[in-house]
Amino acid sequence: PGSNFLFLNGNLTSLPSSILQKIGSGDLLISGPQSHAPDSIFQARGGNTILRTNAGTPAAPASPASANLNVIVGPEPAKIMLNINQVFQNLTVSTSNPGPQSFDLNSPTIPGSFRSVSIYNGSKPDLWAAISSANRAGAPDPLDGIFDSGLASHPASAIGLAKVTDAHGDSHLLIRPTRIGDLNLDGVVTISDFIDLSSNFGATGPNITWQEGDLNYDNAVTISDFIDLSANFGASYSGTTLPLSDSDLALLNDFASTRSHSPIPEPSTLLLLLFPLTPLLRPRRPRSSYSYS
Repeated sequence: PGSNFLFLNGNLTSLPSSILQKIGSGDLLISGPQSHAPDSIFQARGGNTILRTNAGTPAAPASPASANLNVIVGPEPAKIMLNINQVFQNLTVSTSNPGPQSFDLNSPTIPGSFRSVSIYNGSKPDLWAAISSANRAGAPDPLDGIFDSGLASHPASAIGLAKVTDAHGDSHLLIRPTRIGDLNLDGVVTISDFIDLSSNFGATGPNITWQEGDLNYDNAVTISDFIDLSANFGASYSGTTLPLSDSDLALLNDFASTRSHSPIPEPSTLLLLLFPLTPLLRPRRPRSSYSYS
């Protein structure tokens, strides 16, 4: 780091409803313990902010998560990058403003490793819009929105979003990279994911996200999404595969036949479970009150 780099190694605390801002083009690294009061805000309004400690506390079976900090990227060009999983009250990435407003999950390159964000009071459509902004095919700027600079190290994977339940039994929104087709973000593509996709097949609109079966970020569940799921059926984010049962193959074949009259052929391996409409597959490119100025 050069002279334009600030390290915060001590305790970082905030008062209820207070606003902490990072301004200017310098780099800020937060590596000390964080303690945030309810409804507090951290706003990145310039430069880079690197989070090496968690702004909250994950849930445990006997205790709920501590999720008090609201994080905002923008409206000026700015970037937040993770070096550890995060627990937030909310996350807002203002992609409608000029210049890139970036939130980088920055997953490690080790197979099966990933970084995640748990959000306890967020808008699912807004978060999905920020993910889609950076990850959809033909995105004007793949750094404008929520993305993962480590995704290239994890084949056949993409960023997903789902409403899930934590260890304490509380509902929250989870963002993480996973295998394409893993709608419920458990790390593997199973018949449960297919059932969720099929129940939303043909649905469109801003409420249609990864969890509903939109695997290519176009706010619709179409045959293209089914092709992507079937190509990864049984595969996990870590690279392992599960055996394909006759009943699962029959369900996939029946769905394919009724939607396109083209059944799925018996695969020699799970990784070759490709729907005959392969030409329709879309190519995927890797994605690649304090103030400081």
